[in-house]
Amino acid sequence: MANTGKRHRLKDLDERIELVRTLNSMSVKELKTTLLSPVHVSIATGRETSTLEADRAKRRKALKANPPTPIPGNSPLSLEFIEPAEGYREVQYRAYDLLGYLNRLSESAIPKINQPKSAIAATQMRGFQSWLSTAMPMDDWPFVIQEDGRPISFAQALITGTLTENCKRLTLSEFTYELMHASNKAFSKFEQAEIERTAKKPVRKASAGKRAPL
Repeated sequence: MANTGKRHRLKDLDERIELVRTLNSMSVKELKTTLLSPVHVSIATGRETSTLEADRAKRRKALKANPPTPIPGNSPLSLEFIEPAEGYREVQYRAYDLLGYLNRLSESAIPKINQPKSAIAATQMRGFQSWLSTAMPMDDWPFVIQEDGRPISFAQALITGTLTENCKRLTLSEFTYELMHASNKAFSKFEQAEIERTAKKPVRKASAGKRAPL
């Protein structure tokens, strides 16, 4: 029987490496000014939005206690958030705090300095491409669906500033289908535009030749 537990741990590691690597590529200023919604944090951490809501309530209670209740660094309650304020209709999370939480959650997400070079190289190679090449039928990955229907990995959407609230976990077959569907839709739209453009293009009349003298 296959060791599915090990496979799931590797898949989770791939996801975390991809996300942490992406966040680490951002400047501190970018991290502190990039705001994420509960939907984004849910897809990034694997915790349901309702669970995140419960986490926030427990964090508020712990911090308001006298004295404040200590919160372990690797606890979901340690993930800081910004309360709703003027201009924001819901709770927001900073990418900076998400990175800090992920770093505390698992040191294995970031190669250690004293690791052998071969181990560091192997870790750095893991991520979305690793998932694409090794995903089993039911293995999924966090994606963000763009306005045109294209699914791109959450980490890629984060670094390119193309996050939407339409976040999904897709299996390899679902990802392939969604991508193909979006591609076909885009091609049909382009083809229709070309037909309409051609139809509107004025037809040049052939110039009449000079009549020969009688």
